[in-house]
Amino acid sequence: MINELTSTEQFFEILQTSKQRPVCLFKHSTACGTSAGAWRDFQRFAESEPRPEYWRVLAIEQRALAKFIAQHTTVRHESPQVLLFHEGKVLWHASHWNITAQALQKALETIPVRVA
Repeated sequence: MINELTSTEQFFEILQTSKQRPVCLFKHSTACGTSAGAWRDFQRFAESEPRPEYWRVLAIEQRALAKFIAQHTTVRHESPQVLLFHEGKVLWHASHWNITAQALQKALETIPVRVA
C-alpha cells in the first residue's frame, strides 16, 4: 500500500517510522509525463517489495509540503523524486529517469535486515 502524505505531522511520523523500517517517499508531479512513468515503476516496485513503508506526496497540489521536505532534508526538490529514509535520515535519493526498480532494490540492500 502507498500512503498519501498531506501534512508535516505525517512527515515527522515517517521519520520516526524509518527508525524501525525503511520508508520510501515518492514526490509526484501530476503534470509531468516523466513523473507518470516513474510513478508506474514505483508502484510496481512497491507491490513486489514489502519491506519498506511507501508514501507519495503530490508536488503541485502539496507544493508547500514538498518544499518543506526539501528544506528539512537538505535534498534539493525535484519531481519525480524518491527519498529513502532510514533511521530518521535520507539514506538515498534519485530523480527522473534514475528512479528504477533496480536502483531502489540496490538502495534497500544497503540497509541491514533487523531480526526481532
